[in-house]
Amino acid sequence: MEGILTASIILLFLQCSVPCGRGQRTREVNCVSSTGEVRPESECNLRIRPRLSENCDMGHCSNSWFYSDWGKCSSAECGSGIQKRHVLCILSQEHDLPLGSCDGKEKPSETQSCKMEGCNKNSAYWFSGPWGPCSAECGEGTQEREVTCIAVNKQEHSHHIVSHHRCEQGTRPAHEQKCEVQPCTAMWYHTDWSQCSKTCDGGYQVRVVQCLDEKQQISTSCNQARRPSDREPCNVQSCYVAPPSNGNNESC
Repeated sequence: MEGILTASIILLFLQCSVPCGRGQRTREVNCVSSTGEVRPESECNLRIRPRLSENCDMGHCSNSWFYSDWGKCSSAECGSGIQKRHVLCILSQEHDLPLGSCDGKEKPSETQSCKMEGCNKNSAYWFSGPWGPCSAECGEGTQEREVTCIAVNKQEHSHHIVSHHRCEQGTRPAHEQKCEVQPCTAMWYHTDWSQCSKTCDGGYQVRVVQCLDEKQQISTSCNQARRPSDREPCNVQSCYVAPPSNGNNESC
């Protein structure tokens, strides 16, 4: 039986497990034969086996101020406001380079003043008025409304009309739309006016007015308040014609 092997290969210790403070570092120890073959640990003298690990001290762990990005400005739309961030003192064990200690070092500010961009500029917006009347009394028609580009100065609380090019064209409200007051079930129709009944001293002229439905049949569904007049005065001038004056004065 072969004797116990005493040869061993020792690799260098690895890096300390922590960048600062106390930690451990390890190394690899193998049992090998005189020919360099790695053998089971039981074949070597375990009483003289080198240590696999040891303590290590990387020096005092430093603290440092860590802070997040600034948050949004508290001003809702325009003007001055406040923005905040988180500031923490953290023990750094993720960097090899020492960081400055929080102790005795001024803490970074957690708040700062801010101002929304564009507050001093006139922001232009679309404004639209009420819809006008429908172009048709019945059936499909159209109605319009006024759409205006207005510049608003929020700091000065003022506004004025500007060119429509100042406003965003893709968001311009419609200025025209379809409408229908009521279905065209019946409408008022009328003829032309007749000749006047007199040539002077006031006469009258008439026309025929009828309510017809969509099939041109007489109907009673028309709005009586909208019924056109079927009689109106005409030739209201006087029939009397004053005799011409000859300009001669007769003496008595």
